[in-house]
Amino acid sequence: MSMFKTLQSNPGIITFYKSSIASKNHDLLHLLKLNQHPKTQDLSTTVQSFWSRLTKGDESKKSSGIRYDLEEIEDGRLPTYDQLKLILSYSNLNNDSIIKQTFPKFQKINGIYLLPDENKLDDYKDWFNPPLIVDWDKSIIAKDLEGLKKLLEPYQQ
Repeated sequence: MSMFKTLQSNPGIITFYKSSIASKNHDLLHLLKLNQHPKTQDLSTTVQSFWSRLTKGDESKKSSGIRYDLEEIEDGRLPTYDQLKLILSYSNLNNDSIIKQTFPKFQKINGIYLLPDENKLDDYKDWFNPPLIVDWDKSIIAKDLEGLKKLLEPYQQ
C-alpha cells in the first residue's frame, strides 16, 4: 500500500517537446510554468521522518504547491520508442488531428499507426514536427495554446 500511496501523492509529469522555432515554444512554456504552481502557496515547512514520507508521500512537493513536474525535451529529440507507442495510442482519445500534425508521415492502417523499427528511430527525426506537450497521467496531448489550455484545465481545480 505504501508504494501506491506514495505514487498517488506525487505530482504528475508533463513533457514538453520543444520546437526549433523559439516563438512557438515561448507562449507554451510560459503557460506551463505559470500553471505549475497554484496562486497561493502554503509556505509552512515541516520536517518529515522517513516513514512519514514513505506512507504519506513527499510533503515538500505538496507544501510547495507543485501541480505537476515539467520535463523539457530539447529541440529535435524524438520521444523514446515506448513513449512514441503510448503517444500514438492516444489517437483513439480524440487526439488524432494532433498526431497527424505532429507525425505527418506516419501511416494509419485499420485505426492503428504503424511504427518505424525501434532500432532505426533516429532515421525518422524529420517525421517529427514539434512542439508537442504530453500529460502522461491523464493521457492528453496538445500542440498549440488552445490545446494546452484544455490540457491544464484539470490542474486549475
